[in-house]
Parts: sequence; C-alpha cells; structure tokens
Amino acid sequence: MEIHYLFVEPEYRKLGYGRALLQEAEKLAKQKKCDFIKLDTLSFQALDLYLKEGYRIFGTIENAGRHTHYYLMRELVD
Repeated sequence: MEIHYLFVEPEYRKLGYGRALLQEAEKLAKQKKCDFIKLDTLSFQALDLYLKEGYRIFGTIENAGRHTHYYLMRELVD
C-alpha cells in the first residue's frame, strides 16, 4: 500500500488523528494482504510521527527545495 496524502488540519494536530489514520491504513493494508506500507514526506512535515509509528527511512533526497525528502516504509508482519 502507498499513502499519497495524509493531512491533519493544524488545530487538530497533536491530538492523535494522524496516528489513528495510520492505524486505519495499516488495518486496510493487512486486509488486502499487503506486505508493507510506503509513503514519503519532507523534513518540515510529519517525519517524527512516522518514525514513532514504526516506519523506517529507506531513502532520501537532499536539497529538495531547501528541504530533505524522505521515503519511508513499514513492513506488515503478524
């Protein structure tokens, strides 16, 4: 599964909505028998959230518009 967009309005951040959305995506991915979830983010976005939720960085692009572009994945194992 690939997550293209995950956005939480600023006033609702730090309330658990991002985590809940990631958990729902994982549930759907497991139902569809996906082996992993992948996504990408920029350094000023939600990198910390993804790392806390068990995603690992598998690639980066430095100086992507003055930011770092991160590629992350999480393997789905039972």
